[in-house]
Amino acid sequence: MKKDELTKIPSILYVFLGEFCNKYFESESDCKKCYEESRDPFASICIIEYLSNFAGKNDVILYRDFAGEHYLAACDDRSYYDYQANENNHDIFCWQQVDGTIEWMYKAFRDKGIIFKNDVYAQIKEEEQKLIKAIQSSF
Repeated sequence: MKKDELTKIPSILYVFLGEFCNKYFESESDCKKCYEESRDPFASICIIEYLSNFAGKNDVILYRDFAGEHYLAACDDRSYYDYQANENNHDIFCWQQVDGTIEWMYKAFRDKGIIFKNDVYAQIKEEEQKLIKAIQSSF
């Protein structure tokens, strides 16, 4: 194995979406095996891929499952952007703001070593930790 192969950060993860937890794999076959061995009737599989920059946004993640694919980017702690066809003209794509969070995707890649340009979720956690320390130090 070459040195570059040892330090390569995975940009594609295969995800077992369980009812109570997700499991992340760098191998499609390992993910499928986990799914097949699972007794979770609500489980499914998806693929997430860190793209970095796409269509004018940073830290974009491509989410693919049986229903299709979505290009996603964090907006804030309560919403994210989804790159989709314009409602009036399906030849034009634009970023639509959606209520919800994609924090679990960011965390999965952060845990694998991806460094985001603007990690909204990590910034929020850092601010929360500062607030907790300030509160604790006042007692």
